[in-house]
Amino acid sequence: MSPVAIVIMLLVFGAAVLFVQGLYWAYEIFRGEKSSELSRRIGGGQAAAPRVELLGERERPGSGGVAAQLQDMLLQAGEPWDMQGLVLRIVGSGVATALALAWIAGVAQDPSTAPVKLAGILIFAALAAGLPLLQLKRKIRERTDQITEKLPEALDLMARSLRAGHGVSEAMRMVSTELPPPISAEFGRVYEEHNLGVDFREALQHMVERNKANFDLRIFVSSVLLQRETGGNLIEILEQIAGTIRERFVFYGKVRTLTAESRISAIILGTIPFFVGLAIAVLRPSYLLPLYTDTAGQIVSVTGALWFCLGIFVLYELTKIEV
Repeated sequence: MSPVAIVIMLLVFGAAVLFVQGLYWAYEIFRGEKSSELSRRIGGGQAAAPRVELLGERERPGSGGVAAQLQDMLLQAGEPWDMQGLVLRIVGSGVATALALAWIAGVAQDPSTAPVKLAGILIFAALAAGLPLLQLKRKIRERTDQITEKLPEALDLMARSLRAGHGVSEAMRMVSTELPPPISAEFGRVYEEHNLGVDFREALQHMVERNKANFDLRIFVSSVLLQRETGGNLIEILEQIAGTIRERFVFYGKVRTLTAESRISAIILGTIPFFVGLAIAVLRPSYLLPLYTDTAGQIVSVTGALWFCLGIFVLYELTKIEV
């Protein structure tokens, strides 16, 4: 048996082991979720809710390992998938990409270029395995933006409800019925938890835990809890928070206008290589043959792709401004 065939067998075996390990993780996570749900129903799994961080406090790192962090990301994204689905997506993307690239590249056909091809396959398989996490982070960002966009309107609605004589819980119920999701779902969940016997402070803290990336929501919860402990005009506080968020939206729009040139430059620089490569492939296909038939050309292709991805990431970070 040739060394190349041995390497291919090891690659397939490793992919199979990763797939089986992913299935095992999914089963263990599912069993742990069932145990936690059973403990919660019998009253033994109610953990103490963490306190709400006030302004000026630092974000404390999460604990519990990779599974807990993934579960936390799913919670922040509104749970578009369960944990098993996320693990299967990660493992499936990596394994499918590795097998597809190994078949397309024809690793077994040319033993001299097999090591370079396998290195490129493993790199792109690892990148493909991270695509579900990038998609999950995008869902977290979109949900956070949606909540922040509707938060001033929700605070104004609460202020009007409080001015009419309703309580804070009843004001949250009005938000849950008058505004669209996801902000209506969050406020409605606080109202339902409070009606089912959960302390109002803990219900607000649970909302913060479900939306750790939303700083505006944390300010709102901190203000409400401080007002309940120290007193003050909650209506005025809510109106000031809503006004501050709206002013920041205006400022953020100005920042996007000022950085539009840089963002367009990043888009142009990122798309030019693909258009040029497509034009050369159509007009003179033989010109690109050394990039995937010669060993040096394959090394240049893999290295260029990695540097290209790094450059796009740097351009994206340069145009991203926290407001």
